[in-house]
Amino acid sequence: MEIYYDNGWALWGLKCGERRITEPLFLEVLDIRGRWAAVRYEDGGTGIVDSNGECVKRFPKSVRMEFVENDFVRLSGLGKDLLMDLRSLLLYTSLPESKFYGEFELLFIGDWIYTRTKRQYGVEEKNGFSPYLCADGLCLTIPCDEVSMTEHLQNHDEEDEPWLEQLEKWVDCVKGSACLIAGDDSQAYWLYKKLVDGTIVILDNDLRFYHVTGVRDNDGRLKAVKRLVAQANEKTDIEAMEQLLEPIETEAKVRVAERKRKQEEVEEDKRKERLKRMVGAIPYKMGNKWGLKVEGRIVVPPLYHAVKTPVEKYCVVEKNYQQWGIMAVDGKMVVEPKYEDVELFEDGTAVLTVYRGKTIQMKIKE
Repeated sequence: MEIYYDNGWALWGLKCGERRITEPLFLEVLDIRGRWAAVRYEDGGTGIVDSNGECVKRFPKSVRMEFVENDFVRLSGLGKDLLMDLRSLLLYTSLPESKFYGEFELLFIGDWIYTRTKRQYGVEEKNGFSPYLCADGLCLTIPCDEVSMTEHLQNHDEEDEPWLEQLEKWVDCVKGSACLIAGDDSQAYWLYKKLVDGTIVILDNDLRFYHVTGVRDNDGRLKAVKRLVAQANEKTDIEAMEQLLEPIETEAKVRVAERKRKQEEVEEDKRKERLKRMVGAIPYKMGNKWGLKVEGRIVVPPLYHAVKTPVEKYCVVEKNYQQWGIMAVDGKMVVEPKYEDVELFEDGTAVLTVYRGKTIQMKIKE
């Protein structure tokens, strides 16, 4: 962001490259820091303008501004010096301590912790306060209490008792967790439910329920995607909401099962490639137990009562007395050891003795 001067208006404006982001509106551009500009208007008043050209805050002409670290501005001329968070516009008497949890930033000052969202959320710090970052970074959960609910998140009139009662009812269901979601600096939400696939269901102050998934941008940064799934009102009960959410939970379980199936396929393909390279496996004995070695390296520890010489990539093993089965040379059991005897042939045929000479024949397949 930089300044330009308009001779016709005799005023200054702001631009990014060749693109004007404001008209010539300012008597003076006092300072530029990152995506913020401190300006003085024609009436002498001052203000902060962002990189979209929007005035985020106006001040009387007596106020002096000085940008400081971490998107804060120091304000003088108000009786005492104050620091304003340019993201939430909240005022502080001293610069808060900043802590990051993954991509999420929280501010700590005195006994309070604040988010840096446009609609700010604050909670009193208590013993055991512990924000929790989800494994994939989709959300950060934060403890909540009644004070924070009624004073720091609501966008309704405090006299609106029916709405407040409904919000309290639903917030009570979240068991004490507010949350921030990745890439959303607008507000904090209430974490209603975590689903088995890592996605979440959240609630906002207007009693809207969203299913939240995550996508990654070209830089690999995770961003939350909200999908409205339900709108609660005074007649909505928890059972009805659970019924509305049931299809979403079912879809999540299907996604987890499919993800697991694909991962198992990948792991099995890798295993088969490793198995091709395991040539010349031989039995070895340690104490009273047998295992397998390949080129002097132990690939199957000594766990078995007996191990027969491998045939191709498989061998017959006896786990306990007369409990024979078939194992791949990497240790994966192919036929459970429960037969009186097993014979294995080079064509992959196996003869299993079930009981007193009764046998069954099978083809080894993996």
